[in-house]
Amino acid sequence: MFLFKIFKILFLRYLRIERYRFILTVLGVALGVSVYLSIQLANNASLRAFQNSLDAISGKTNLQVLGSGLGVPEETFIKLLKLTQIENLSPIIQQTVLIKNTLSKESSVSLSSKPALLLGVDILARENFRLYEVEKIVSTQDVLASLENRNGLFIGKELANILNVGIGSFVKIESANYQEFEIRGILKNNKLSDSMGGMLIVMDIGDAQASFNRLGYLDRIDIVLKDSKKTDYMKRLIQSEITSGLIVDRPQRRGSDVQKMLGSFQLNLKVLSFISVLVGFFLIFNSMSASVVRRTKEISTLRSLGLTSFQGTTLICMEAICIGLAGSFLGVVLAFIFSRGVLFIVTKTIQNLYTFLYVADVSPSIYELMIAMCIGIAGSFFSSLWPAIKAGRIQPSRGIRVRFPSIVLPDFYMYRFIFFTIIMIILSYMASRVTPWNGVPIFGYLSALFLIASISSMSFIVVFYASLIFNFIFSKFKLISLASHNIRRHLSRNVVTVASLSVAVAMLVSLVVMINSFRETVSIWTEQTLRADFYSAPASNFIKGSKSGFVKKEIIALKNLEEVAAVDGYRSIKVFWKGSNIEVGSGNFNIVADFGNLLFLDGNSKEILRKAKKQRGAIITETFSNRFKISKGDFIVLPTPRGNIQIEIKGVFYDYTTEGGRVIIDQDFYQELWNDNSLNSIAVYLKNGTNKEKLFGKIKKTLPSNFILLDNSGLKKRVFDVFDQTFSITYVLEAIAILVAILGVATNLSSNILDRRREIGTLRAIGMNKVETIISVIFESGFLGLFACFLGMISGYFLAGILIFVINKQSFGWTIYFNFSFYSVFIYLFFVYLSSLLAGSIPSRIAAKTEIKNALRAE
Repeated sequence: MFLFKIFKILFLRYLRIERYRFILTVLGVALGVSVYLSIQLANNASLRAFQNSLDAISGKTNLQVLGSGLGVPEETFIKLLKLTQIENLSPIIQQTVLIKNTLSKESSVSLSSKPALLLGVDILARENFRLYEVEKIVSTQDVLASLENRNGLFIGKELANILNVGIGSFVKIESANYQEFEIRGILKNNKLSDSMGGMLIVMDIGDAQASFNRLGYLDRIDIVLKDSKKTDYMKRLIQSEITSGLIVDRPQRRGSDVQKMLGSFQLNLKVLSFISVLVGFFLIFNSMSASVVRRTKEISTLRSLGLTSFQGTTLICMEAICIGLAGSFLGVVLAFIFSRGVLFIVTKTIQNLYTFLYVADVSPSIYELMIAMCIGIAGSFFSSLWPAIKAGRIQPSRGIRVRFPSIVLPDFYMYRFIFFTIIMIILSYMASRVTPWNGVPIFGYLSALFLIASISSMSFIVVFYASLIFNFIFSKFKLISLASHNIRRHLSRNVVTVASLSVAVAMLVSLVVMINSFRETVSIWTEQTLRADFYSAPASNFIKGSKSGFVKKEIIALKNLEEVAAVDGYRSIKVFWKGSNIEVGSGNFNIVADFGNLLFLDGNSKEILRKAKKQRGAIITETFSNRFKISKGDFIVLPTPRGNIQIEIKGVFYDYTTEGGRVIIDQDFYQELWNDNSLNSIAVYLKNGTNKEKLFGKIKKTLPSNFILLDNSGLKKRVFDVFDQTFSITYVLEAIAILVAILGVATNLSSNILDRRREIGTLRAIGMNKVETIISVIFESGFLGLFACFLGMISGYFLAGILIFVINKQSFGWTIYFNFSFYSVFIYLFFVYLSSLLAGSIPSRIAAKTEIKNALRAE
């Protein structure tokens, strides 16, 4: 109780005097915690939605038969009916589609349509009748009545509300022929209908097969066993009964590939969000250090009255915990505000890069909130430990003897910082050379962490010597000289301020360089690779997870146009290979060789493509090569309907459209192996001298109404729209980290002003006016910003190298050409420096308002 009374007196007293410092420190912690928590909430919400949807759709399923390539032949379903150990079999068609209200006035498919998950099932089956409950339908007779005519479907409530439709309304579903369907019922709210946020469509499997050109094939077969304890035995038995190339597995296995890719993306976001938390902890350290310096007299007096060293340490830790508690609580509140915006960005990125996903809202758990609170409070506590220990070591006589801080720096301190900096740089380099652990660039992150530690250490060296240099250069300018002198006088706190801001600046510079480098790389790739004049595909094929195919009649119609030189069709299927789903694509290698220009790691594009066609070989993307450690000249064995086929890799080419990579073979070879004439997209090459603008409308009329037609520039614009949207979250996170660091500048200067009240009063008494006082503090703020920008730019350059050549390469496998745009970096640094100057405005006004008589009263 004695300690709490002392804390109450000291803390509340200084809270009134230094309320600005307290508010800024709490706000810094709050922003750090809110960024971390909002990212966590968005990540966890998207993962939960994905997993819950898989669980809801799978239901009580014990095993699933999955198709490799075109899907599961219907004959497999007939074979499995003979197995007496199986209680229930459910044939499934699953597609990601675009659905549109037929009454919508919007003519554009992409603007007016909404993405949704469509399931084609045998609705009359007893198990499905219970699973897919429909409002106002209570018996199989009702189902029969509702589906007596073809082209009927049931939709989820959320989707019905978004489309503003009900029973009897008509909708169009983007498929090969853009069919119109009547809504025959609304799905009741249950675990299944709520999956994908209610963006669910259910139709009879026969209609689904006809609509999506899947006649004779299923996407999968769900199996419920009579005895679930025999799952492993039945897995082996069923695998032996079915055609090679099909896979039998537990339903939990289906989403593992997507979850692995999501894991890399979300881990990068989580690490980035920690930067704001880290900068917030620098702020706590600085604030507590200032608190100890200002309370030296009170603590020494209390020590003389019996306060122990441990109790002195505890007092400072208690203050830090209070700040951490207030900041964490405010951070949780802010996270609820930020999380919806973050969720939208994260979900949009997942939809663009990985799979279709719809998440209605975040639903935080107590566990997530407690973790965020603990990070804020524990981080505040540990950040305050060193200042608190220093407070505990204050001797009773020190408050009387010491009045001004010393600016003498022992040589051994400087040697320690230099030695520590060198060690951290060496460790950073060594960690960058280590291969990823289990596919995760753990050592890449460690390399970045060691480099950040070296930045913090270098801050001491830079601040000390830079302030000496500025003091020497501007010795004739009293205000500048005074500012540089004051920075050296309060070295420990100013170093921490510069360290926190330089870490934030280094991350900003590294991200700017990485994103600019990536953008420039993609720009070069699109200019040299995307050579077709027009690209077209069904609208839903622009959604990840969609598998809409169409027959070749569209190509034939386009070839008949006299202005068209060539038309290439692209087909893509998923094949289960080495425990993962890989993409196998096909195109006309002769057309690509004549009109295209794939960028290969080595070799001539035309020669490689013609050789691959002639020798029935394959080409693979760089990401596929890095992922599976396969190079040019190696052989891979692909499972096909004709059995396992060994194919030689003829070349490795750069590609930035898929993360997992893909294998591409010639169109004729593909049709021979899979007997599949469907396509996913087409590329149109025009004859020289053709007016593209006039031909655009002509081609548009030739294609079905559900096709999106893009010219070359339109496709490139779409690529960069996705690119910019993907990285928008990183800019937001870095902006907040910079803001927290700028708060640190303001807090530090406010603390320094309060420490120097007597000195400022003396200067005012001998002739310094208010304007000169303000200018002097602004110069201090400017020096701190300048030191941080200089150090951040240099270290950010090397940190960008780690992001591009280590973390990116190990996470995604892409080659990015390093491009340091000084102009872009300078623009960002200018705004950071300007912000640091503005951060000095409040402390400078506080200094200017110092009353001479009050400041000199102790004299």
